[in-house]
Amino acid sequence: MSAAEGPESFALEAPRLGVTVRLETPAAVRQLLAATLAGWRIEIGDAEPEIRVSHETRYRLDSEAYTPPRTYSDPVDLLNELLIAIAFTLVQHRPDLTLLHAAAFEDESGSHVVFGERKAGKSVLIAGRAADGATIFTDDMLLWSPHELKFAGLGMSPRLRRPVPPGIIDRLGRRSFIAGRNTCYAAARALRLAPAGRFFSPDRVVDLEPGGRQRLVRFYNVRKRIAQHRIL
Repeated sequence: MSAAEGPESFALEAPRLGVTVRLETPAAVRQLLAATLAGWRIEIGDAEPEIRVSHETRYRLDSEAYTPPRTYSDPVDLLNELLIAIAFTLVQHRPDLTLLHAAAFEDESGSHVVFGERKAGKSVLIAGRAADGATIFTDDMLLWSPHELKFAGLGMSPRLRRPVPPGIIDRLGRRSFIAGRNTCYAAARALRLAPAGRFFSPDRVVDLEPGGRQRLVRFYNVRKRIAQHRIL
C-alpha cells in the first residue's frame, strides 16, 4: 500500500443483524475486508467514521469502541485488530447481543460450538473442518442472543498462525490464504463461511482442551460457559 494513498469512507452493512459500521480506511484495507467477510455489504459514501485506519510509515487504527490508537507494520496484523474493532462496534449497536470467545461450525452431524482458552487450537480445528467442507461460523468470536437463546457468526474468516499445518494447505490450496508476517487469513471465497447474523441452535457444545481433546459440555452448563467466555 502506498503511503500516499488517501482514505475513503464507506459503510459496512450486516443486513441480517440490522447493523451498519462506518469506516474510513485506505482502499487496500477495504479490499482486505472484502476478501475476509461474508454477509456484509460495502457501500462507498461519506459518513462520520466510527473506525479509522490511516497509513504513513505504519498503519494506525482508531476506534471509538475498541482500544486506544495503535500502530502496526503488518497489514494482516492490522486486519486482525480491525475485525475485532468491527465486532466491538457491532455489539455497541446491538446491546441485546453478547460477544463470546468461541468457535463454531456446522457439518453433516449438526452444528457445534467450541469453547477453549487462547491457543487451545480452535483456529486449527476450524480450518480443518473448513477443509472438510463444513460451514464455518467463526474460529474466535461468536455472538450470543440471550433473548433468542441462539448463537450467530460474524461472517469473519478464520485466522491461523504461521506455519499453517501442511494438510490444511494441501486441501484448501495455497492461494486460499492472505499471508502476513506471523499469521494469515483464509479467504472467504475459499470456504463455506456463514454470513454475519445467521443464527443457529447448537447440536453439540464442547470444551477444547490442550492436546486437542474435546469434552462435552452438558446443556445445564452451557450458560456457565457463556459467562466464562464472554468478551462483551
